[in-house]
This record gives sequence, C-alpha cells and structure tokens, in this order.
Amino acid sequence: MKIINRYSFGLMAAVVFLVIVIFTLRGGLNGRHLIVLGALSLGIVLAYRFLNPDSSSPVDSDRILAEIHSGSPVLLEFQSPY
Repeated sequence: MKIINRYSFGLMAAVVFLVIVIFTLRGGLNGRHLIVLGALSLGIVLAYRFLNPDSSSPVDSDRILAEIHSGSPVLLEFQSPY
C-alpha cells in the first residue's frame, strides 16, 4: 500500500494514458492522433515535474530553538512531501 500511495500520480497517469491510447487508436493511426497523444504525454510529464513534492530546504535547528526561546509566539508548521 505504501508504494501505491507514494507513486499514485504516476500510476493513475499511466492508467489514464493507456485508456486514452486505446480509445484514440481504436479507429486507426493518423497524424492528429499522434499530436493528441504527444500533447497528453507532454502534459503528464509537465504536471509531474511541477506538482511533484520535493525535499524541503535544510532546517537550522539552532535558529528555530532561539526563536522559540525568545519569548514571542512562534508558529511551527510541519509538512510532509507525501
């Protein structure tokens, strides 16, 4: 289950792409079909590139502890890339 959760975008993109390929190529292959499939492939790659969570920048724990102990309220936000 962990693998499916981690790679859910890629798996769903592959399934949707295969379904669209099957329906598009059902009537034969022509230039318009290739353009549609190429645009779809490019869209999936770009979506993965820009929407994929990356590792956050390294955190300086000494600076954060100094802010916590300064006496003023501090908002801590914890995020996970998955």
